[in-house]
Amino acid sequence: MTPIGAGEPNETLSPDAIRQIVQQASDTLGLESGPKKRVLVIIPDATRSCPLPAVTRALHQAIAPRAAGLDFLIALGTHPA
Repeated sequence: MTPIGAGEPNETLSPDAIRQIVQQASDTLGLESGPKKRVLVIIPDATRSCPLPAVTRALHQAIAPRAAGLDFLIALGTHPA
């Protein structure tokens, strides 16, 4: 699998860069072939850092028009006390 996107540990991606990366990644899902599919996106909880609002907006823009459904599940995981 070829990596999609680029960045640096101390760099903040712009909303446009996030949209481009998400669009490239969503194009690999095969949503155009066959019947429409439902998509479940597992997103991090508040203990992980990421530009979640920008990422979820980009995912919705890229996937919702091509899918039968788009849902988000918050991955709570387990954390030490």
